[in-house]
Amino acid sequence: MYLIGMKIKSLISLILLLCLQFNCASKMSELQLSSEQKSYEEMKNLIQSRKFSFSAASAIPMQSNDIIEVSNKLLTRTRSNGTRQELNPGDNFMIVNNDSINSQFSYFGELRTSFYNDSRNTNIVFNDKPYQYDVNYNDSERTILVKLKIKGESENFNISMFVYPDNKAQVAIYSSNRTAIRYNGMIGTLANQ
Repeated sequence: MYLIGMKIKSLISLILLLCLQFNCASKMSELQLSSEQKSYEEMKNLIQSRKFSFSAASAIPMQSNDIIEVSNKLLTRTRSNGTRQELNPGDNFMIVNNDSINSQFSYFGELRTSFYNDSRNTNIVFNDKPYQYDVNYNDSERTILVKLKIKGESENFNISMFVYPDNKAQVAIYSSNRTAIRYNGMIGTLANQ
């Protein structure tokens, strides 16, 4: 009888312990969701303000296999390779300030035209007002998609920026004269604006 009583007490203790654990896990999950929702709302407000910056940390060029193979051989002793280029912080950016967009990105990819204004500088550079600027919010997944179209000096750019609540973002740039490229980095606020 004593042995059965001890087993029942142990079983009840185990059940109570499991209930407490699931209850605590549920509370932690609720707190985490609340924190993620708060971060998402803050990011929505930042994007709506049209006063933010994107700083790229890496570039992922969409190149052919032949170009990737050559790049891999040229970049053997670096942190980069043909499918991912590490970038210097602050050198590759896009700034959205009200209606104007200023950007400078290093470009690693293939030019599609033989005519190009300056073959020594193939960076993606523009400083103008976009002729299209759309923002889509996916509240269920807590992601933001900013789509814009802008004209550079000699080409047009279609840009898709995917923004996440943890301040991470991806910018995909599609050009009329080059293969596509994607940049991974962080979203930030504009200082003193």
